[in-house]
Amino acid sequence: MPFMRWLSVVLFSFLLTACGGGGTIEKEGETAAAYTLAVQGYSSSTGEESNAVTRGASLQILAQLRNNNNPVAGERISFSLADGVGILDPISGTAVTDSNGIARINITAGTVEGAGEVSASISIGGASYSDSFAFSSSGDQNQVPEETFTLTLQGYTEAGSQLSNNVASDTPLDIRATLKQGETPVSGQRITFSLVDNIGSLTPSSGTALTGNDGIAHMLLTAGSVAGAGEITARFTFNGIAYSNSFAFTSAGDATGNGTISLVLDIVDQSGAAFTDENPVSKDNKGIVTATLTQSGVPLAGELVRFESNFTGKITPELGTALTNENGQAKVTLSSGLLKGAGQVVASYTSKENVGITQTIGFISSGDDASVETAVASVDVKLLQGCNEGWDSNRNTVSLETTYLSSGCIEVNQFSSEELIDVLVKVTDTSSGDGFAGIISETTTDLGSLLPESGKALTDNFGFALLKLQPGANSGAGQITATSKTASNQKAFEIATADLTVTIDNGLYNQLDADGNIIEDEFIPLGAGATTVITVKIFDTAGNLVVSPLDVEFTSGCVQNNTSVMDTKTTSVSGVATATYRTDGCNAAQGDTVRASVLTGGTPVIATVNIPVSTAPIESIEFIDASEPVIALKGTGGQGRSETSEITFKLKDKIGKEVQSNRMDFRLSSTNGGISLSHSSVFTDAEGLARVQVNAGFVPMAVRVQACYIPEDQIPAEQTNNVTCWQDLYLECLKDEADRAPNTACPTGDLSLVALDEQVTTVSDLVSISSGLPDGNSFTAGSAVINIEALDHIGDLNEISVYLADHFNNPVPDGTAVYLTTEGGAVGTLDSDAFNPQLECRTVDGECNAQWRSQNPKPFTEPKWGNQISSINPKTNTINCDLYFNTAAPCMAGILNAATFENGVPLGGRATVLVTAKGQESFIDINGNGRFDTNEYYSGYDLAEAFVDHNENGVYDGLAAIYNPITAEVEQDARFCQEGDANDPCSPENTNAGQFEENFDIDLNGMHTLADGKYNGLLCTEAATSPSPGDTFETLCTKDVVDVRESFEIIMSGSQVYSRFVVLKTELRNQFASRLTEIELDDENNPILDGDGNTILTPNAVQLGLDIESCNSIYGVAGESSTGLVVALEPTAQSDYCDLGTIDLTPSDNNELAALSFALYYSDRYNNPIPSGTAVAISTDNGKYSGSAGFAMLESAATAAHGIGLSISREAEPNKSTSGFLSIVFTTPKEVETTAQLAIRDAG
Repeated sequence: MPFMRWLSVVLFSFLLTACGGGGTIEKEGETAAAYTLAVQGYSSSTGEESNAVTRGASLQILAQLRNNNNPVAGERISFSLADGVGILDPISGTAVTDSNGIARINITAGTVEGAGEVSASISIGGASYSDSFAFSSSGDQNQVPEETFTLTLQGYTEAGSQLSNNVASDTPLDIRATLKQGETPVSGQRITFSLVDNIGSLTPSSGTALTGNDGIAHMLLTAGSVAGAGEITARFTFNGIAYSNSFAFTSAGDATGNGTISLVLDIVDQSGAAFTDENPVSKDNKGIVTATLTQSGVPLAGELVRFESNFTGKITPELGTALTNENGQAKVTLSSGLLKGAGQVVASYTSKENVGITQTIGFISSGDDASVETAVASVDVKLLQGCNEGWDSNRNTVSLETTYLSSGCIEVNQFSSEELIDVLVKVTDTSSGDGFAGIISETTTDLGSLLPESGKALTDNFGFALLKLQPGANSGAGQITATSKTASNQKAFEIATADLTVTIDNGLYNQLDADGNIIEDEFIPLGAGATTVITVKIFDTAGNLVVSPLDVEFTSGCVQNNTSVMDTKTTSVSGVATATYRTDGCNAAQGDTVRASVLTGGTPVIATVNIPVSTAPIESIEFIDASEPVIALKGTGGQGRSETSEITFKLKDKIGKEVQSNRMDFRLSSTNGGISLSHSSVFTDAEGLARVQVNAGFVPMAVRVQACYIPEDQIPAEQTNNVTCWQDLYLECLKDEADRAPNTACPTGDLSLVALDEQVTTVSDLVSISSGLPDGNSFTAGSAVINIEALDHIGDLNEISVYLADHFNNPVPDGTAVYLTTEGGAVGTLDSDAFNPQLECRTVDGECNAQWRSQNPKPFTEPKWGNQISSINPKTNTINCDLYFNTAAPCMAGILNAATFENGVPLGGRATVLVTAKGQESFIDINGNGRFDTNEYYSGYDLAEAFVDHNENGVYDGLAAIYNPITAEVEQDARFCQEGDANDPCSPENTNAGQFEENFDIDLNGMHTLADGKYNGLLCTEAATSPSPGDTFETLCTKDVVDVRESFEIIMSGSQVYSRFVVLKTELRNQFASRLTEIELDDENNPILDGDGNTILTPNAVQLGLDIESCNSIYGVAGESSTGLVVALEPTAQSDYCDLGTIDLTPSDNNELAALSFALYYSDRYNNPIPSGTAVAISTDNGKYSGSAGFAMLESAATAAHGIGLSISREAEPNKSTSGFLSIVFTTPKEVETTAQLAIRDAG
């Protein structure tokens, strides 16, 4: 626990700081490695933390090394002492860190009393890390004489550990040096051994060894190559004092030649068992090859031994070499190789003296080391007949090769078509002779069929795959091919035709006679849509059912005619084949004959049976489709617009099947305006379909086609008679011919009626008859964004949607062309698709979509027009919008517009989009006949020629002449731009902003033609084209098409926001009401009256009233600036308002404000709305603001500035700030930010 407490403290200290004097080690781009070293002392007797060392209680010093707070193991720590106080144990002063990063060393008292210090240090990557620990020593270690260290030396035989001083090549000596302190063995000390006169040899050659726990250091003394008496000396040094001892011996000097080198070779499996025929080397039972190398019985370490295999087997590692370990053993792994049988491992060694030795050992291999992918296979195929059932049940434990002969199997190559043959495939490894287990064998046959159908089977543990060959309806010679691992083999065979007998049963119950007895060969008919099972039985010559599966094919007349459904091919099971038969509209008077053909490989065996069937009654008529749901009025069709529509119906029976060759009658839901059908009766075709054509009339309407089934048994045989489903027609035909309604079609003979409860009828979907052209009042167009942030940006797209409908407000036909134009930006189908008609869009469901793109031209944005808020009007030489405290600000009511005011300027940054389509004018259909008749004209629907209205005043102001078709007069002559002329209509001084308007000259007279006072459109009637005497001009119409249109504005808003704070004069009067009514008082506070007896206002009240009316700033005492500003004002263009500046809410005995309501007006530089979606945030850091925290700018095309109401009042609780701002921050969609601020003062 003390150690753990220390470790926890160390860990915590690491989190705070790194100890030691080193640095950090890091690579470029990597985080530096932070090493830390911490030292602590513990009593060796109690284990508690301690810094005192005595003779009886040494100190254990622990040094912990960490890297980034992680223990570092395996590093050498050096310890040192200061001032000779204490002694390190071991005296080397080094120790290696363990898995906890801790290195341990002991300190004994030594001979010097006093305070000492132990330091631990390490160098890593050129950086040094250290820590120290102070302690005190009693210095009483000198009570134990140094002479208590003793070192003794003795030789022993290596084999028997007998005392000896004779050494030979086969009898080396184990030299043991024993180090003690008093009677206590000293461990872990370094003993150095040396020889004299080159007699003998030491192992290891370094001649050094450490004492063990028993205080003994061992050194192996061998004979060497020099004979004679020799001497070995052991030496130990402590605190500068050397202790040594010697041992004399006699060497035979016979350590030469290869007689002293021994190589022993051994092979065992993983469990240590020897390899035999029953226990061969295999890929799952590898061998361990051990070569033991000794010299004169002494293991040779670090020597290279070579291994190789003969005949089979494989040595791993592939290099075939290994070094001996301290026991003289070199080991490699032996695998089975690619060949089965006996093999050899040969081990060889060559000494430094070029003495070689070789050993060989044999083994048995299974040869299965090759991977399944690379091993070579052979394939064998057998065809077996008569095998007992379940003969292969133990195939994974007993090979089929040894059991198939005893299981009734006979190998054959000839058999009958009704037999089922076993196919036995063996896949063998050619190198080992064993079967491949668990691989796929793929088998094919060119005659008969295999089970499974894929022909694939997995081999068992012995390499066998088992399949079935089903001859089926086949005979003759064939060949079966088995393939596995690219190897294949074939087996030829012959199938003989079977001699069979076949019976067939239709599965129906027999008819019964009057006594309930069965009538042979007469069956109860199969109902419509009902099913029965056809059963075929197959017998061999002995009258037994054939077990082998045979294919049976079924067919019938109704099946071939697709009016019955039956399994066309089945396979017999135990001699029985069945097929399900279902009527599906079969109407065979003599029944349906089913034919079953049993395929035997030769001539099929055929059996037939009759199935009597009953027909299904007619159940329903299904409307299929109308080829044209919308057709044009008669005489108005054209490309893409048909005046006819084909209506299709299907006649179905009770089970949903189509019924052919039956009559259907048709009629229209309305015949108004000349609409008609191509036929009144039609017979259904082979698919049960009946088609009739609707022909358009002259009246727009929507109609349906009614269809009715006429039963065959009700159709009269006489040609002059007829039958109908339509009761109104039937009743009309009962009348005398003179009394019948016009256009009633009756037969010359009798007309009968299908009973209402027997009728099968339906109606079609609506077929609309329409002009198909858009009309004026249905035309709608607009943009997704009205005020788009485009004045200072290019390339932004704005979606445009156009909606069109005809006179009946039905969507116009798909593909109707819509044309777009504008004087600002670009407009069209801008969808990045190449070669599309960009100046137009085409409708789908009465809608089309186009795009407007921000680019030049940007209308009236050249400086010459003088139309920005801070510009000088070129007509008046005055600023357009009065300044707001000397800064540009919007006009609250808008810039003076040249389209309305003679002294106005064109409005800049506004683009008019004109959308047109070829269509017809609207009219009021008073009589509801869907056509224009006399006196249905309405002037509000009459259209002049279309034009792009640049100045948005709804009047053509372009330079072309203007023609009035009603008066047949030119109302305005053509004009031209005349630069430099005082009357130039295109100059800034004369413009009304409409001089660039362009006319769509549809009548090609070169002029702008006004409304003609007529209806123009395809719904014009003949009567309205030729007025009667007394009719007015407005009764006329033409069938001309016109440009129906819609126009709208896109505002190219600027990103910079301009603003002004304003306040109503009435608000100021309300806030200063008490001061405005102050009167003069005498010394007794009585009102002072003038000569007329009226009270007299104080000078402050009089001046305050004047200041409000004149929009002068208001002070504590009106007119006296030295008395402190209350509210800063200046006049503005709107006479009811004042521009508003600083507000001071400080309480005062003079004029004061406690609250004020006001407004902020804002626009872009052309006084247009700011961009849609601009975020507006409102806040204050002084005073109390009442109102919304913000909003988003909406869509707008307004010419006047937008405004928002605001209010400010004194704070309920002082905020300790005497000044601040009410801030309104505008952030446009393109992240352009503008701030409007109003200074607010108060008492804090």
